[in-house]
Amino acid sequence: MFIKLIKARKSMAIAKKATEKASAVQAETPRAGQAGKKKDALDHAVDLISPTFDFTVASFRDLFARMLKVELASYAAIAVLLIAIAIVTGGILLLGGMLPSGNMGIYDKLASNPSLLAAIAAWLILAFLALVWITKSFSAVSLVIAKEQYEGKYSGIWTTFNRIKFPMLSYLLLSFAIVAAGLGLPLALLYFASTLNSAVVFALGVMAYLIYIFVFLVVYYFFTQFWIWELLIAGKGVTQSLSDSISLAKGNLIGVFVFDIFAVVASVLVAVPFMALGFAVAIAFEIASVAALVVSPFAYLGDLVLYLLLRLALVLVQSAATDAAILPYRYSFWDAIRKK
Repeated sequence: MFIKLIKARKSMAIAKKATEKASAVQAETPRAGQAGKKKDALDHAVDLISPTFDFTVASFRDLFARMLKVELASYAAIAVLLIAIAIVTGGILLLGGMLPSGNMGIYDKLASNPSLLAAIAAWLILAFLALVWITKSFSAVSLVIAKEQYEGKYSGIWTTFNRIKFPMLSYLLLSFAIVAAGLGLPLALLYFASTLNSAVVFALGVMAYLIYIFVFLVVYYFFTQFWIWELLIAGKGVTQSLSDSISLAKGNLIGVFVFDIFAVVASVLVAVPFMALGFAVAIAFEIASVAALVVSPFAYLGDLVLYLLLRLALVLVQSAATDAAILPYRYSFWDAIRKK
């Protein structure tokens, strides 16, 4: 116990030193050859790598444990919500007399009752939005945890979730509206192309629309990537935080682009070991499944369940490890460029 206490204090000291180093990098005066010139986003993207790496290494165990708890809480909440959705949907069908009977299946009965079909469709859309809301809110909890790790405090998963859930709802509604408008308006042009009775024009329209979707989503992410940070960490309104995110990205195009490249590379480096482990698990399952089929179908079913549980565990651990490794760098960069 005494040895563990010494190690814990040593780890906290290293993390504190790394935090102070990261803060110093954000605020230090320009280097030689840069006299009179303020640091730009490109400087911060490069200079923050070393201190953030030191901080992440020193704090990784605590960060990873907390991120993993967030992932587990998220999956548990989603599982409960999915069960509730299934029960409510089944209740609607039962009360509406939609269960199969005689020669009429459930689809035939729904087709004969458009009002009930519309009600079920509306309910499922609301349920889908609730799932997205919960998933994104838990993802945002990870951002807050990364920021609090720098401050040496921890508010707790559910406390943070309850505090940010309504700001996240406003964020998601506005985000959905922007994406729907951005992708929906060109779709009208594609529909117009389909009325020209020209297969070539329609095919070109589909290709152009697919390219447009890719470009739109890339541009949308680039300019809104700091939106949640401004909303949840800086505590601004949903429209003001969007405006400030766009301003940060627009005013630091090269620096933000380089930062995104560094973040993507780091994410890939974290993912590689898990991809290799996932491949090994898949190979092991293929070998074990052949032997299980020889024994009995139940043995194969047990092997399949074990494989799916292992894959789920890998997904949870990889997601937590990625957040623990990348989010401190994202927070440090955002905090640095908004203060420069």
